[in-house]
Amino acid sequence: MSEQRRRRLIVYPRFQCAQLGAIVTTFLMATAAYVGILAWVFYEFLVLGEALQLPQSHFYFDAIAGIKGSVKLGLVTVFAGFLLLAVYGGLVRTRRVAGPVKSLIRHLNDLADGGPVSTSLRFRRDDCFHELATSFNDFREAEHAQRRNRD
Repeated sequence: MSEQRRRRLIVYPRFQCAQLGAIVTTFLMATAAYVGILAWVFYEFLVLGEALQLPQSHFYFDAIAGIKGSVKLGLVTVFAGFLLLAVYGGLVRTRRVAGPVKSLIRHLNDLADGGPVSTSLRFRRDDCFHELATSFNDFREAEHAQRRNRD
């Protein structure tokens, strides 16, 4: 297998995109909840300033507006970074599942088409489902023996 093919992150797009969609949706929901809580906190500070009957020109309101702007910039930066990490991490993790599944599908299709039964199914060391490869290879050997006996 070539080095370029080994390093591809997207090996089974339909599966991986569905999983990434769930990851990104969860991330965005959590972000929306966090931003909502922060908006409520800043709103409470403004209400407090009005309850104290501070004039709108008071430095309290200017300080709140400055802090709010800094927090927004920080949140956008941090959440954008976390989103990129979540997407990349999601691709890497889903590849460990999607790669073996895609490889198994390819091998089963080869068998169904009467293709070579002599090819073993092997997964990378850190992939999931190693017992699946072992079971498939046992099946492949039995199928190979049956084909030899028929011929």
